[in-house]
Amino acid sequence: MSLEKVYESSAALARLDEELIRNARELYALGFDRNLTRAQMSAVGEKIRAASSHQKAIADVRTWMKGQLEKLRERERRDRKRSWLVEARGGEPDESLGEALLRWISGEVYLPASVPEGLDRLAALRRFWSRFDGLHRYECEMKEAMPLTVPAAPQEEGGRP
Repeated sequence: MSLEKVYESSAALARLDEELIRNARELYALGFDRNLTRAQMSAVGEKIRAASSHQKAIADVRTWMKGQLEKLRERERRDRKRSWLVEARGGEPDESLGEALLRWISGEVYLPASVPEGLDRLAALRRFWSRFDGLHRYECEMKEAMPLTVPAAPQEEGGRP
C-alpha cells in the first residue's frame, strides 16, 4: 500500500472515530456488559487482529462464532443460556449476542451510511473492535459504565459558545 493510501485511510479513520465510539456503545448496550468474559471478547479480537483482509476478518469471526453458538446450544439443553447465546436487549427479535455481533460486523453496521473515500475497512473494523472491547474491559474492571462525555460545541471567536 502506498504512503498516500495509508495517509488517506488514516485520515478517514480519524474522521470516523467519534462515530465508531458511539456505535460501539450502541452495540454494547445490547447486553454485552455482564454476559461475556474477557477471554471470549479477546478471542473475537484476535480473529480480527490476525486477519489479512477485511473479508477474512469477517469470515474468521463468523466461522468461530458459529462454532461457539453451536457448542453453547448443546450446553443449553442441559443448562441455561449463557454468554453469546443470551438474547440481545433491543436487538432484532430472538437475536443472541453472538448473532448481533455477527450482524454488526458482517453488515458493517458500525460504519456510517456514507463511508469516507480511501477508508481501509479492516483498519476501521479493528478500530471499532478496539473501542468496543475497551468498553467491556473498563466495565468489567470498574463495575460501572465508562463515563464518556459529549463533545463540547465548537467555540466562536471570543471564547463564547
